[in-house]
Amino acid sequence: MKKLLFSLVAGASIISFAHASGTLYVVSDTNNHELYSVNPTTMQTTLIGSLGIDASNMTFGDLTYDSANSTMYYSGGRGDNNLYTVNLTTGAATLVGSDGTNDLFALGYDNATNSLFGGTTNGSFGSVDAATGAFTLLGNNGAYGEGLTFNTTTNQLVLSDVNNLYSVNTTNGALTLLGSPGNHNDLGVTYDASTNSYWEFDYNGNLDQINGSTYQTISSNNLNIGDGSSIAIVPQSVPEPAEFVGLGLALLGLARRRK
Repeated sequence: MKKLLFSLVAGASIISFAHASGTLYVVSDTNNHELYSVNPTTMQTTLIGSLGIDASNMTFGDLTYDSANSTMYYSGGRGDNNLYTVNLTTGAATLVGSDGTNDLFALGYDNATNSLFGGTTNGSFGSVDAATGAFTLLGNNGAYGEGLTFNTTTNQLVLSDVNNLYSVNTTNGALTLLGSPGNHNDLGVTYDASTNSYWEFDYNGNLDQINGSTYQTISSNNLNIGDGSSIAIVPQSVPEPAEFVGLGLALLGLARRRK
């Protein structure tokens, strides 16, 4: 019984500190702006539903996930200067408000400051109010911003343009080059802590996995769901270490009763 108890508690401790894989979400611009989930291991796509907004002239938006509040946000991109929340069960989008900014292609949730940030194709970088959608300019970095994500391993907000990935100074938008994965056409980007890699979904419908240390392409797959440039990952929740302490105490109590 003692050996069993030790094995269970030790195993629980190992699991508690391991990263868990998550689910990717993308929006297809071609298919009436529909939300899909993507299994990052099998590449299987599942249609969730349409965003349900007037998307006739709307392209190059972006998704980002607010892990603190379990909320998915979507920027309309070109032709729709609005911020939305997205229901991950139905795909339905709910208007938050206007960002008042043309070509806000990059939207990212910053875990370090619990804030939304956005980038545009003319290099403007700013904060985005999660309650109203309003965009506040912080600086201009000259980059053709296509996607934003937060690297939870290095605690950096990361911006992608056509060829490169940069870390972003959230005070003024200044960029520091991280690496050059190569040319990608109008893409979105998200960071996957479970594999230390970036996922990029581009306007040709390609989903590429980029090594988070070397910035080289690991894999490339066409999802066959049409064009898109919006992607975000929702990490799989893992029990906190405290939960495993509770489990260990419960098992210890059980062992004593049996003794």
